[in-house]
Amino acid sequence: MKFENALMGHSKISNSAIHQGKSPGVIISKSMNVELSHNVVTDFAEHGVWAMNSKNLVLTDNWVFHVVEQVDKPPVMIEYKGWKGAMTLSEGTSFVEARRNVVAGSWHHGFHFVPARCGEANPSWIF
Repeated sequence: MKFENALMGHSKISNSAIHQGKSPGVIISKSMNVELSHNVVTDFAEHGVWAMNSKNLVLTDNWVFHVVEQVDKPPVMIEYKGWKGAMTLSEGTSFVEARRNVVAGSWHHGFHFVPARCGEANPSWIF
């Protein structure tokens, strides 16, 4: 599933099972006003949900699991190349709300996000 240059209106996927692929499950690229809620994203490679250069994202009550590093390659414990994991939400994104999501069984990280700065009055990330 891919949102690319989705700039008008509001895009939403809810109550869906998105499963089994040899690449990332959901890609959100150069988009805004995208909502994922009450979905299961499972059995993908590199990323379960990957957001980049996007804003105004809402991810609520999703389950993301079994995300392997690379298809048809056994994982190597010491190698870590790039940002690969269940929910990668940190590549040029802003105004992200992520609540009550569950991730499990991803090779590297569960969640990758940009933290709020100390004393930041209006953070653009809500968890």
